[in-house]
Amino acid sequence: RLSSEPIAYIIGRKPFWSLVLDVDRRVLIPRPETELLVEEVLKILASSGNVTPDIIDVGTGSGAIGLALAASLPRARLTATDLSPDALAVARGNAEKAGLAHRIAFVAADMLEPVRGTFDIVVSNPPYIAAEDYDSLPRGVRDFEPRTALWGGPKGLSFYETLVREG
Repeated sequence: RLSSEPIAYIIGRKPFWSLVLDVDRRVLIPRPETELLVEEVLKILASSGNVTPDIIDVGTGSGAIGLALAASLPRARLTATDLSPDALAVARGNAEKAGLAHRIAFVAADMLEPVRGTFDIVVSNPPYIAAEDYDSLPRGVRDFEPRTALWGGPKGLSFYETLVREG
């Protein structure tokens, strides 16, 4: 911890929603504020009456968002994508540990390629740190968490621009 390594990496797990996820330096540590995204998706689906939604979690990382939705929506169909095979391995392991792996398709993909079909919900917690801000991140984030999960291009919007275009 003296070198600023995050506690979640040291102990190898992080609580998120109703789950305890395995985390290591291959994935971003799930943040408590990301649970707000899960809450909003659940509200949208409840108001729509859709109890069997097709959901895609783009850039799944540890699987936090997709797994929280799968745990909360027993009839949902989920697809989780990530560019990183290492991140997908962590997410898959978390899904197996939570007993949800049979309900989630894990796809190695850069954004939405090669995924086809339609989805009721596209969810993501994308990289959003602008190039000029990266070096000013706290040491525990900058030096330990995967750059690809943080760096969002020159202005921090690259992921959003691609997701909107491909979506």
